[in-house]
Amino acid sequence: MFPLGSVLFPGALLPLRVFEPRYRVLVDEVIETGTPFGMVLIERGFEVGGGDTRFRVGAVAHPVGVGELEDGTVGLVVRGGARFEVDEWLPDDPYPIADVSQLEDEVGFSPEIDRAHASVRQSLALLSELGEAGILDVEVPDDPVLASWALAQVCPVGPLDQQELLEAPDASIRLHRTMEMADEQSALFRMRLASG
Repeated sequence: MFPLGSVLFPGALLPLRVFEPRYRVLVDEVIETGTPFGMVLIERGFEVGGGDTRFRVGAVAHPVGVGELEDGTVGLVVRGGARFEVDEWLPDDPYPIADVSQLEDEVGFSPEIDRAHASVRQSLALLSELGEAGILDVEVPDDPVLASWALAQVCPVGPLDQQELLEAPDASIRLHRTMEMADEQSALFRMRLASG
């Protein structure tokens, strides 16, 4: 397991810079065996040194690229896979280890895709007007589950809101909450623009 201050969504790419010795061991084992590992958001504490409190829902990380960086650290790019819930944290040996259960995503029908996409697109456009560069839009699949992950990944919210989206039990709820969060962010961005 690799706890950190970012949320990994299924299907998303995430670059990592690995420098702690215990996580270097993890990366070496992952590269040697070709097996994925789990990533969870740190609830309280820090990424370095241990002693943190972690959320119980995370995503499987599949390595897609690795290389040594100029400063001697390891650069690793992972793609998010299936979600899981931690059943039990085991003793670190030398990195965090846990027993987990995979979480299934109910597909269902969701009329929220277009509405959520419009809300996220609006919030990203307003963020751009504030001079904060970033993604202006995203390709949204027709499948509700894939669409929910694509929109959650780019919705301009912080890690705790991202964690809420990761933990949503199905695509319809995730799309609805993404739309609400994007609308809330749009309101804040409009106030900033008006005062600026």
